[in-house]
Amino acid sequence: MPASREIMLPLRCYLDFKSGDPAVVLHRLRHICDQNIKSVTPVNGTRYLSASNVFRFGAPAHGSILTSYRTTGHQVCGGPQRDFRVLIARTRPLRIRAGGSLREIAPAPAIGLCPASEYMIESHGHNLMLRVHASRIEAVFALLSPDADMTRIRDKHFLDPSVKGLDVLQDLISHTIHCIDQEADGIIDLPAFKAAHDELLVLRAAQVLANAAAPNNRDPAIYDKPLLRRSVEFINTYAGGPIGLADLAHHCGASLRTLQILFRRELDCTITQYILRTRLERAHGMLKAAPPGTSITGVALQCGFNHLSQFAQSYRSVFGELPSSTLRRSRWERASYQEQPVMAAG
Repeated sequence: MPASREIMLPLRCYLDFKSGDPAVVLHRLRHICDQNIKSVTPVNGTRYLSASNVFRFGAPAHGSILTSYRTTGHQVCGGPQRDFRVLIARTRPLRIRAGGSLREIAPAPAIGLCPASEYMIESHGHNLMLRVHASRIEAVFALLSPDADMTRIRDKHFLDPSVKGLDVLQDLISHTIHCIDQEADGIIDLPAFKAAHDELLVLRAAQVLANAAAPNNRDPAIYDKPLLRRSVEFINTYAGGPIGLADLAHHCGASLRTLQILFRRELDCTITQYILRTRLERAHGMLKAAPPGTSITGVALQCGFNHLSQFAQSYRSVFGELPSSTLRRSRWERASYQEQPVMAAG
């Protein structure tokens, strides 16, 4: 995982509320993320507490909002809503139920879309949320994918880790929070600062939705086969750690033999081969976009590889070069780009 994702800080200067009363939390959440929230219910027997640090980029009626929140554990139930929202699990898994589907993202940190229809979110620990006002996201999305139904996309791909562009949006959210926490108050309070970061977040969010709407976003077979889709989502979510085939089968509600036959028939590979392919593709993307200080060992471990020599051998067999070569080329390309002279206008 790129090191930039590890700098997500808590919006320390912007404490919006802290309460152990679910009624107070419900009232505040309606203002922060969704006016259609129906209930907030603690989910464990310990003393309940929820705290949110909120940064608003503009007027509440139209501006985007970044929220860093912590909770001892609660379920939030809400009705349909138009605003775009994305959640990042930082320390504990996030679960969302919508339209008869229950999906989960594990903290890596991991990022996922929220649905547009009625939902139930169960969260614990530290999480992040970006909310973009409906009018802003719809205006940009209409330019990128004018014929797509944004509501349908959000309901179909909520917490889907494979949607292209989520990793870029996650890095941008990380960078934005870092800037908010580190800059002087006089800068972050300027409308120009807020407008610049807000515009980037809106554009990236709309691009994620447009990617999800594209026909080639994922293998068509996965769209049409719920069992295969659940399997792939589970593998993508937990690819950074050990994946037990028995756990996969239990999650999908099917026998391991059924899954093996399905992967062979639809993806022309075994489950183990697909897990390896997913980890290698993730490592390849991370090395290509690696920030300064990235180590091959760190990337390998974050992508589920415990033996560096096996990682290097498998990587070369797929991409035709060693991981060190990809990393070296990435650094060279970045250095070359930074050294290009700026051409004067006219």
